[in-house]
Amino acid sequence: MLWPFLAAGLFLQRGILRADFYAGQPHAGIVQRRFPRLHFLFRGAWRLHDPHPAFSQITLFRDFPRLRLQPPVLNHVLNPEAERDLPLHDPSLNRAWAAVDVITVEPEPQPRTEPEPGPVGPPQLVAASSAPPLRGQQLAALWPVIEEDGEALHRAVPTLIPTPRVREWRELGIAPPRPASREAQVVTALMDRFPDRVDHLVLLPWLGTDGGSERVAACYLSYLRARYPHERLCLFLPDEFHKYSPGGADRLGVLTVAINDLWPEADLPTRLRIYDRVITNLRPACVHNINSLVGWESLLKHGAHHALDSRLFVNLYSDVRLHREPLGYYHSHLPFVIEALAGVLCDNWTVARKAIDEYGLSRRQADKFFYVPTPMLGLNGGDPRREVRTYRPPVLSGHALWMSRVAPEKRLDVLNAIARLRPARQISMYGAILEGLSPAADLTLLDEPNIDYHGRFDTLDDLPLETFDAYLFTSDCEGMPIALLEAVKLGLPVIAPDVGGIGEMIDQDTGWLVSHGGAVEDYLRALDEIEAHPEEAARRVARAQQRLMERHSLASFMDTLESIPGYLQVADQ
Repeated sequence: MLWPFLAAGLFLQRGILRADFYAGQPHAGIVQRRFPRLHFLFRGAWRLHDPHPAFSQITLFRDFPRLRLQPPVLNHVLNPEAERDLPLHDPSLNRAWAAVDVITVEPEPQPRTEPEPGPVGPPQLVAASSAPPLRGQQLAALWPVIEEDGEALHRAVPTLIPTPRVREWRELGIAPPRPASREAQVVTALMDRFPDRVDHLVLLPWLGTDGGSERVAACYLSYLRARYPHERLCLFLPDEFHKYSPGGADRLGVLTVAINDLWPEADLPTRLRIYDRVITNLRPACVHNINSLVGWESLLKHGAHHALDSRLFVNLYSDVRLHREPLGYYHSHLPFVIEALAGVLCDNWTVARKAIDEYGLSRRQADKFFYVPTPMLGLNGGDPRREVRTYRPPVLSGHALWMSRVAPEKRLDVLNAIARLRPARQISMYGAILEGLSPAADLTLLDEPNIDYHGRFDTLDDLPLETFDAYLFTSDCEGMPIALLEAVKLGLPVIAPDVGGIGEMIDQDTGWLVSHGGAVEDYLRALDEIEAHPEEAARRVARAQQRLMERHSLASFMDTLESIPGYLQVADQ
């Protein structure tokens, strides 16, 4: 039923069919000779006959296989401006342009003359520049040189060359999906805020919270600021969770761009499309995702494409389970995106070993995991040994500190059971409830009178350290908790469960490691031992602080990042 369109096109583009040429074809029948237009309309076009000597349907059919369902000439008749679809050729040459044997013709003898200066360049290109029009084997011989030049151009001017994903779209003959008008406007506005070149793009889900992940992000940004010019290091917030104050972003000293600045009510699918287009156009050398949901979801959908243009890194802390149900990117994303990643940065070795064993990763995949200990000492350039507080037994024992983010996995029920079984012991509880970022904690579990909940605090100096004789950490799942490292820095004897990476810092030589997060009796025995033997508490605190200085200094953090292949890029390259 395409012939009415062909007829309309031929009527509007009269020059597309030359009747004299078409009627004079060899072996033309009487209908073709007497009624060339009618014959071409109903028969010739469908049998790939040429409408004029400069248009080869066979060539167009071979070069654009997606035109198999229609006469190739129809594409040009209805779209005469599409020059790429109009393969013109010299009628004197072989009309099919098929590969032909190269016939060498011996030149006639010519009088010997002095050679004139010729073109300068690689011998292949010099030969090509003076050769007759290329055919078959000649073009095949020249193709490696063309391909090498194309790759060199791609490296020299990457922003002018289509990404591999766009090239794939073109090869498959499909058009990229057109965004809705507002999406297009947001993408354009976001791109205007980014510099022309981004060497390192850090993804965060939010700013302005006090969780451990945010503390880790601050350490990375502080270090990266010293390695890149300001305009080549950028912070991108594609998620919808918490808004942030521009002043808070300014204090980071990094150019910050957020989707919420332009479209705060955008849903997750919309944010994914916007993020994908920003990354596809921006093509940063390195993308470091620190817990961004949009970043992880994009890895599932487009990670293989983005990895062709950017080195992709993620942070991983623990295999979180809530009520024994898997929760978090370790379970839902990591095994499906490991191939696209350049590196997985872990603050403990336990989670890395567990992922390698649980998912049966190959040696090549396992080599993508890197242990990056969170820096706790020397952040301001001072001597780490002067930043730790030595153990000091309190004047009155029997007062413990609980300090952490308040969430269900922190086992408030265990803390309450400890308080109930040691009614003479006071427990001071400090920590923020990050609403909306994790399931809500049930504070009604804390019904014992010897537990005082003080809420969030600004700095460690706000804590009455001289009143505490121990630090309690109750949790079911962890990586390497910053609150625990801070307790070691403060010189407090630590009692913590053997979950996640805690056992890498706390053992029977550096603190009191209980069997699991719900082992109430183990916690009670440890509290009694600390109270009865303060000299043993002092010894273990000193060993823990020595381990902290060895592993968790800024110098160790910097050395580790510089050893990770592909994470850093020299800014002037």
